[in-house]
Amino acid sequence: MAISVIRAGAETLVSTSPETNWQNPNVTALAGGGWVVAWEAYESDGTGYNVYQQRFDAQGYPVGQKSPISAQSASTWQLNPILTALPDGGWLATWESQQDSDGSSGVFQQRFNAQGQALFVDGSGNQQDKRVNTTTAGNQQAPSVAVFPAAQDDSGGWVVTWSSKSESPSGFDIFQQYYRSDGTAIGGEIKVNTVDADSEYDPSVTILSDRSWVVTWTSAAATTANIRQQRFHIDSGNNVVPDGGEIVVPNAGYFSFVPNTAALADGGWVVTWEAIDQDGWGRGVFQQRYNAQGAPVGTTSQVNTTVAGDQERSSIVALLDGGWVVAWQSEGQDGYGRGLYMQRYYADGSPAGAEMRVTDITVGDQRFSHMTALADGSWIVTYQSFDAVNGASVYVRHFSPSSSEVLTIASDIASGTNASETLFVPSASLSIGDRIDGGGGSDTLSINAAGILDLTAPASLTGFEAIRGSAGNDTIIANAARLADFVAIDGRGGTNMLQLSGSAFDLSNKVFLNLGIKLTYTAGTKVTLNDKAAAGLLDGTAGANDRVILVGDAFTVRERGLLFQHGIETVTDSTGTYTNSGPTDIRFTGGIALELSGTGMAVGTLQGVDPNAGDEFDYELLDDAGGRFALKGDRIVVKNGSLLDYEEVRSYQIKVRAKDAGGLSRDKDLTVTVTDLAVEVTSGTNAADRFVGGVGNDRLGGGLDNDTLVGGAGNDTLSGGDGKDMLTGNAGKDVFLFDTKPNKLNPDVVTDFSSRDDTFQLNRTIFKAMPKGVLASGAFVTGKTAKDSGDRIIYDKGTGSLYYDVDGTGRTAAVKIAVLTNKSKLYFHDFVVI
Repeated sequence: MAISVIRAGAETLVSTSPETNWQNPNVTALAGGGWVVAWEAYESDGTGYNVYQQRFDAQGYPVGQKSPISAQSASTWQLNPILTALPDGGWLATWESQQDSDGSSGVFQQRFNAQGQALFVDGSGNQQDKRVNTTTAGNQQAPSVAVFPAAQDDSGGWVVTWSSKSESPSGFDIFQQYYRSDGTAIGGEIKVNTVDADSEYDPSVTILSDRSWVVTWTSAAATTANIRQQRFHIDSGNNVVPDGGEIVVPNAGYFSFVPNTAALADGGWVVTWEAIDQDGWGRGVFQQRYNAQGAPVGTTSQVNTTVAGDQERSSIVALLDGGWVVAWQSEGQDGYGRGLYMQRYYADGSPAGAEMRVTDITVGDQRFSHMTALADGSWIVTYQSFDAVNGASVYVRHFSPSSSEVLTIASDIASGTNASETLFVPSASLSIGDRIDGGGGSDTLSINAAGILDLTAPASLTGFEAIRGSAGNDTIIANAARLADFVAIDGRGGTNMLQLSGSAFDLSNKVFLNLGIKLTYTAGTKVTLNDKAAAGLLDGTAGANDRVILVGDAFTVRERGLLFQHGIETVTDSTGTYTNSGPTDIRFTGGIALELSGTGMAVGTLQGVDPNAGDEFDYELLDDAGGRFALKGDRIVVKNGSLLDYEEVRSYQIKVRAKDAGGLSRDKDLTVTVTDLAVEVTSGTNAADRFVGGVGNDRLGGGLDNDTLVGGAGNDTLSGGDGKDMLTGNAGKDVFLFDTKPNKLNPDVVTDFSSRDDTFQLNRTIFKAMPKGVLASGAFVTGKTAKDSGDRIIYDKGTGSLYYDVDGTGRTAAVKIAVLTNKSKLYFHDFVVI
């Protein structure tokens, strides 16, 4: 089985006018497209009731203004209009009028052409209504009309039936009058019923595909009420002839009355009626189908599914696909007074989905429905809506069945059967005009393209158990009422989110796959569930006081922390209730770094302090003291030990952050103390290093950049390395070591060389022109240039510049290797080649 999807047009007010108490609406679809609606209304001047009509085009727009149907005044009370379309594009209007001299009612009619002009006129061209009934004694009322299809021999026309007060014991009988297509009455009025023992009333007539017709009516006595029907045809002599005798529609012995009849495309027909107490309540609507031969098809069936209260005043229309629609009014079903409902049937007689409400309007009473079928397979329903504020008005609504189980952005009415079915929903297509009922079975809403499925948008949504997402990114919006019936939601492909808007949800016994669950209610949401996996999908709103209650199980500390981290403020499980509190402190044990420590050397350990027992922390180093320290788990370690120099800075401030499992955090400034290294040995880095020695005999080496090396109180060795370095020995017998290739652009600067205490050491692998040992006296010269070919070290005392010359007075120029800023006096023995 498939879900029935019906497009519902807007509820259109037929007309606005000063008349009041609009009621008994009727509608017929025109052969040229469009339709006409008729109704009775009480005149504002108090003269009585009149009957009006309003034409609409095929798009549902009014054509002209409303107009009175009858030429008679309201003072004679025109009532109960019936419209029937004619093959030429015009229509026939039939109604009751109390214009008889004794004040009794009769049946009258007027024919209108396709332009809406009255065709029954007097000799002066003025509209003149035609009386249908010949007998005028008593009341003639409750007309029903059926039109023959057009025929080449002009044998078409129409049949009018009515209930007439008679002299028979019953008091009322059913009569009919046959008309040719030109409006000429053929023969006289004919009594339909042959049984006179009962009171006969409420006739309904329909013409079958073989051009015969069936009249159905109520036959009531003191203790019984049945539905009877009689079939007729026109013989070769143009006479109305009954086919067999009266047939009683099966009713299981219950009071049955107010029948309506519709001819089906297969040559058969359907009769509907209301019965008292047959469904165990008050009144209910029932139906019986007949084939073209007049034999019952199946058994009597109840139309309405909801039986509480009264379901009554049915109407029926046959559709071009061979199916039909039955409408009725139901007491209290829509939460107010009376509401209108309908049930569509397929050609095989099976229900097309579930019963559905006709109107979006529910306040007050919606009643007196009548329907007509359009050539495209759709149908029109007209009805009265009454409430204490607006009074009684007449509306019309257009319904179009869909050939697929796919909703649109228009207003849709979807109804399923007792089978398991799927309804396909495009993105953002649900709207306030939608009313969706999956019926029985296990039904699925399937998003057929990535986007939004807003379950809160439809006017009603019931009877679905599962949601299936698209292959893309989907967002499903739900409140507690709309989510209650669903047991499984699978987002499928893409990144998907279920957004819950409301103060409380029970997600117990629900399955969630391939999606997250976002709590969007800013005042806080309480979520109850019995599955920890589902709880792990939750994402709360910060500061909204979202709460999770796990039934029958307990979270681990980590699981509880993850909930806190995702915005859940309070968690309750079998072990108790927990509220997320942020860290109150960060403890730092150790906190000591030895100067010049190697990378990764431990400095100290962090420990967050939190009121939530067993809480877990993630740490972040916000300030690493200029790249000196790093974070490794919960430990502070040395990142760049070359920047740790006790003689320069003896402590550093770092800033750390501890974030608990719930996402709350605390920042704290911590102190790292630098301790002294007795003998400092450095090798330098690629950066511009600064090393300061201590009291020991330090060996300070620079790296590739312009470094600053400062000795301490001991006998230090300073090697600048590459770059233009600044070397200061300070106290002690210091060695200034040159062990990299000299570059005239980057001579080192020596600030405090003392010939008495200090020594220049030259590495022979670089200074190859000199033998190892103390520099020969002849290889040292004071001045600006070499004096002979044996000079190797040249010292310009005036500038403090110190040069190395590989060939003395030879062709190779001397290279400046240092500048002594104190311009100290130098001797050959101050230099040692190693």
